[in-house]
Formats: sequence, structure tokens, C-alpha cells
Amino acid sequence: DNDLVFRVADITKDMFNDASTCYFHKSLGGYSGAKLRRYQDVITQYLGGELNQLRSAKTSQDMMQSLMQLKVLNMLNTKYIIFNPSSHPFPNPNAFGNAWVVNDINWVETPNEEIDAIAATDLKHTAILHKDFAQQIGNYKLTDSVVPAITLEEYQPNKLTYRFNSALRQTQGPSAADYLVVFSEIWTEKGWKLFVDGQEQPLLRANYLLRAALIPSGEHEIVMEYAPKAYTVGNTVAFVSSLLMILGLIGALFYTFKPKKEKAS
Repeated sequence: DNDLVFRVADITKDMFNDASTCYFHKSLGGYSGAKLRRYQDVITQYLGGELNQLRSAKTSQDMMQSLMQLKVLNMLNTKYIIFNPSSHPFPNPNAFGNAWVVNDINWVETPNEEIDAIAATDLKHTAILHKDFAQQIGNYKLTDSVVPAITLEEYQPNKLTYRFNSALRQTQGPSAADYLVVFSEIWTEKGWKLFVDGQEQPLLRANYLLRAALIPSGEHEIVMEYAPKAYTVGNTVAFVSSLLMILGLIGALFYTFKPKKEKAS
């Protein structure tokens, strides 16, 4: 598979407490038994049941039918299911991909409403957003028949680069020229920043768990970078400290081996 990033679900084991899949791929269960609170909430309310539904499949047709219905597994871009260690993994053509454009927003007022709405929302075409983000978005309703293309071009653990391409929109109104993009990446309140053609744009939270952003129409480079302030400050302090130590060592060596002047007799 030539895609840069996708998730794999190994339903033959307790993937939420087993990291062996992570040696080769991004596992749906993560690489640690300790989970972010929001991810653990989704595991408890949705993912556990979805995985059990896959385990109950008896035939390939049953598996395919189940995969068409599993919203969380698909929004997390789970592209392959390992159902038998001695067989090829089962491909999931319903995975949403690394990012997708939605047509509408389902606004909610509380975290409980946010997670509960997943069960009743078509996540491929509608994003669930908390009202806290309403001021940053304004009115949004996409009726375009041509869906913009967005592809992940480069992946690093602390930096993701996407290419976005759409026709210029001529509609009017707040945010009318923007597309709401949902990224299949886990939301964290601090650390990650998003840049469109080098200009920072706000990162939003969608579907209780994922990142989202408004992207202008046209062709753009989108970069998500993990750059928490504490990390940046720590790196600066470490660099300055190392530089002072090196300069001090050079000074000590110079003083030690400096030729001494002979005293006048």
C-alpha cells in the first residue's frame, strides 16, 4: 500500500493493550495502554462494540456489510482489518481517508451531546462541532457538486503536509469561500498548529475526537506541525546551555595549552 498513513485493526487480540501492530503500522489501538481521555471515551462508547461486530462476521460478505456501518472505525481511517494472522488482511474500502470535506455542521452544546451525536450523524458529510467554535466558523453550508481534492503528501510524527485543490467559489456570505475539512488525526488542545500557505489558521475539534479547519477555495499547501511552547522554550534553553558549555570547554583548553611566557631573570 503506497498511502503514507492509515490505521490497522487487529481484531485477533486486545489491540488497546497490545502494541505489536505498531511495529509495522499505525494501530487503531495506539501504541500505549494509556489513552487520551477523549479517545478512551470513544473506545468505551463506540469502538469496543464496532470491533465486536467485526469479530462476529462469518463471511467476507458479513465483514463488508459491517464495515459499511461502522462510523468511528471509518472516520479513524482504518484501512485494513487483521482477522486471521495467517491470512491477508481484509481491506476496508469505506475508510474516509486522511482528510475529507464535509457539507454541513451538526452544532452541539455539551461534550455529552458531542459524543452522543456520533451515533446519529453521517460523519462522511457532516461534522459535529461544539458551539465554542461557532464564532470561528460563522454560517456554513456546502452545496458544491465538485468535491475538492485533499491529499497527504508528507508524514512525520510531528509534521503533516497536505495539498488542497478546489475550484474558486463564487458564493457569498460568512465563510462562503471556505471548505470545512476534517482530518483523521486526534485532537489535542495544545501543541498542534495549522498553517495554510504559511499563514496560521485556527484548528477546530470535530466529531469529539478529530481535528478540523476551514480551508479557502483554490490550491493550497496545508501544514500541521506539533510545536508546543514548552517544547520550543526547552529546545532553546538546551541549545544555549550546550553552547555555553562548549565555549567554556574551548576556553579551558585554550588556557591549559596556551604557551606560558618565560619570566625575566
